[in-house]
Amino acid sequence: MKALKLRQVCLFFIAFIPINKLFLLPSLLARSANEDMWICTAINIIVDLLTVSVLTVCARKTNTDIFTMVENALGKVGAKILFFVYALFFMLKAILPIIEEKTYIEITLYEVFPKHLMFLPFFIVAFYLCIKKLRAVGRTSDIVWISTLVGLILLFALSIANCDFTALLPVGANGVSNVLKGARVGFIWHGDAIYLAFFLGQFYCHKKGAIKIFLSFLGGAICVLLFMVLFYGIFRSIAHRQIFALTDISKYSTVISNIARFDYLGIIALLFSGVFALTVPLYFAVECLMHIFSFKSRVLPSLIVNGLTFIAVILLRENYYGLESFAAYIGSYLSLFFCNVLPLFIPLLLRRSYKYEYTKN
Repeated sequence: MKALKLRQVCLFFIAFIPINKLFLLPSLLARSANEDMWICTAINIIVDLLTVSVLTVCARKTNTDIFTMVENALGKVGAKILFFVYALFFMLKAILPIIEEKTYIEITLYEVFPKHLMFLPFFIVAFYLCIKKLRAVGRTSDIVWISTLVGLILLFALSIANCDFTALLPVGANGVSNVLKGARVGFIWHGDAIYLAFFLGQFYCHKKGAIKIFLSFLGGAICVLLFMVLFYGIFRSIAHRQIFALTDISKYSTVISNIARFDYLGIIALLFSGVFALTVPLYFAVECLMHIFSFKSRVLPSLIVNGLTFIAVILLRENYYGLESFAAYIGSYLSLFFCNVLPLFIPLLLRRSYKYEYTKN
């Protein structure tokens, strides 16, 4: 029996794709490309969709998981080296969004600036989720997509009336170089297609199922794109100053001005989804360590991954802008390579894996 159902794979992308892109990324893109920031996001989405297209074809043609496939094609030593690098990459991919959400909660939702231990409960939850099998990820997706959609719909409904869509004109006014710069900055926040590579062989996929996965990924991505459009349409020339877009985008609604800030209902729903979204890269880092070192239990690798990430968050908290610069430059290139370039070679790995199985038999 497969660990995941096709439905859960689809809901996974709806639930988790938008979340980590709603905090700091909009202001960074506005800083790079102003009203063309949505084009930067569109480029990131297109790159991810190309990768998803390749991976959905692979999902239809194989029942072999990615670990076995790579081991058959590259050998045990080559596979262990590759997945150790991926484990480090997933931890790197998790650190910046965790610091973003930690800072957001501290500054926005608390009147008194709390200690570092205030965010420790997240790592306790993350540790608990990381010790679970992949089936738990699917069951979480069955639930969390609801809070993600509720939060997004509420924020969009409160924000759209204040959006000046003409502020996005003229299209391309900032030039190709600035748009490409913004797209490069966004790669570290995108790259969600890589998770589909780690789902290979874990669910049954037919032709219509591949289309459903593609459309689900596209749906989550469109939510991000719409958020970027609303964000700039509301703040225009001062968009780059609005550091925490999640709170800022809806606070000027007339309904809120007359009644109360019930947009926090949507924000809290998204923060709830964010707990699980932040755990996803940590979970797959644990998956990599499990296959590298053949642990019998997930407890030790989960403790290692979450412990090292917690230490990194504490140490890097005061050097956030340096981390942001690293993520926007080196980190983005790493993300493009590991999340979008390497997965394109999976069809070749699949072919070599079939040859290995044929020779073995």
